[in-house]
Amino acid sequence: GPQEVKVPLPEGGHYTLRYAFASQRGYYPGDPDKANQDAMCVHANFGGREDELVFGVFDGHGELGAECAQFAMDRVPKNLLKDSAKMAAGEHVGAYTRTFVDTNVQLHRSDVDDSMSGTTAIFARVKGRKVHVCNVGDSRATLGEVRPSDGLIRAVDLSHDQTPFREDECARVKAAGARVLTLDQIEGIKDPQTKCWGEEEEDGGDPPRLWVQNGMYPGTAFTRSIGDEVAERIGVVAEPEITERQLTAASRYIILASDGVFEFIPSQKVLDIVCGFDDIQEAALAVVVESYKMWLQFEVRTDDITCIVIQVSGLADHPEKRDQRMSLRQSRKMSLKDSERGGGESGESGIEQHAPDGTPAVRQRPVRMKTERLILIKGRQSVIESGIFGAGKGQGVGSEGEGR
Repeated sequence: GPQEVKVPLPEGGHYTLRYAFASQRGYYPGDPDKANQDAMCVHANFGGREDELVFGVFDGHGELGAECAQFAMDRVPKNLLKDSAKMAAGEHVGAYTRTFVDTNVQLHRSDVDDSMSGTTAIFARVKGRKVHVCNVGDSRATLGEVRPSDGLIRAVDLSHDQTPFREDECARVKAAGARVLTLDQIEGIKDPQTKCWGEEEEDGGDPPRLWVQNGMYPGTAFTRSIGDEVAERIGVVAEPEITERQLTAASRYIILASDGVFEFIPSQKVLDIVCGFDDIQEAALAVVVESYKMWLQFEVRTDDITCIVIQVSGLADHPEKRDQRMSLRQSRKMSLKDSERGGGESGESGIEQHAPDGTPAVRQRPVRMKTERLILIKGRQSVIESGIFGAGKGQGVGSEGEGR
């Protein structure tokens, strides 16, 4: 059931975090006993500090994806603890980067064959009011905050999916030697010289993938991961993207989930599901159940699905924040008075200038919504699972978890 932690604040007092999680093994008609390759961790009192917690979701892929996910789940927190002194000194970015890069190197040197297997990772560290999120791959973290304008709880993504849909990531892996093509392009059905994927919130189920120059592997649909030694040669890296967010009185939920959730459901819809339940354990289960249903609506199988729901309560704004908000209100009133007198910008413009609290929305990879995926998947799933495009042991095109 749900766990509850009181998080002390440096100015005195505390707030409450309640968390619960759910995970569902994927349904694979050709491999009904396939293990759940997702892994997750929660560590309260991290490093013996009452105001610190870490949460992680690791989505394994490839023949040994489960082993890779378990390895990362174990090593990432341990490696981060080794950098406690750096963290205490405020050198967070370096500590997080070393943690993920070291975990990647350790996996390469372990007994786990990660040549064509690996794991994504979404990892969050709560320290007092601060939330740091590290992302490698296409799992996701989302914050639910009350929007002052209408009182609705809105999703603010704390990570940005790392896939070839992103122009910056696509350019980076191409510079490292990757070909970026869809299955239609790699099979000669579509022109490989013409970009054939868009940015709309619809996708027929044939995402851009990474391939070596003279082979039809590895076929990963992500651009960063832990493991994937072959894909590393064409630009897939373990360096995380790191974001920081300050929790406020408006913060209600933090959600971490594998792409089994976000493949068909956008962040706001996931948050809406969570908000429909008083019990966060039921909320986590509901997200998993709805995700499972969506997979079966559009495909003949499901991915592994994992979701952690963290509820934030009892958190008042920091005293400095309250002072800033009072000053902000005074500024807005002055702006409105100027507008009424016919001078200066409009009141709405004044609000825009004084509203830096919200993080700009980032474009995530498309949510797949087209039913023709049912037709596509039947022919291609057998290719992806059998690895007939392989380049050695375990080197099929489905290095991102049976083709996505």
